[in-house]
Amino acid sequence: MLIINQINQSVINPDFIDFHAILYDILLIENKKGIPARLKISFDIDKDIVFRSDKDLIKIILENLIDNAIKFRNDSVRVEPFVDVRIWKEAAMVVLSVKDNGIGISSADREKIFQMFVRVSERSESGGIGLYLTRLATEKAEGKIDIQTSVEGYTEFSVVFPNDLSLILEKRKEEQWRRTMLEQDETEKQKVDQNS
Repeated sequence: MLIINQINQSVINPDFIDFHAILYDILLIENKKGIPARLKISFDIDKDIVFRSDKDLIKIILENLIDNAIKFRNDSVRVEPFVDVRIWKEAAMVVLSVKDNGIGISSADREKIFQMFVRVSERSESGGIGLYLTRLATEKAEGKIDIQTSVEGYTEFSVVFPNDLSLILEKRKEEQWRRTMLEQDETEKQKVDQNS
């Protein structure tokens, strides 16, 4: 609940994002928890990405998606479990994808997984809050999150962000300023009309 409050109350601080540094920190945490030896985690990050967003929000999103993929891996000896993280630029957007061949999510549960306290598996240790936090952080960073299941049964979460959050925040600030000025003008006009 504390993290939910932090996200809701946080002041967004756009900065240049170093995905390598964030992923390194996340892997340190996951290694301490214990990554199974058979699980292959791979990263593919486009070299020419220039991305400005809120570092804390991006870390929450990546951390929860990677942690989920590890937690819900397929333990069958016939399967080589993997987590594949890809980040690339697409026009004026940055796309972040976390794909795995874990236990999967049923189509009935896909609508519910981003809701608070919804657990679709007994393996869930966070009480069904991880993906809710992911969605909340994504929305706060002006992104959109989606989930797909491939014909092979892979689960892929993809998050699309504007490549420069500061431009959106500046535009919003200008619009707020204009609204405030219009409201003040309207108030002044009403005072003049009343005094006439």
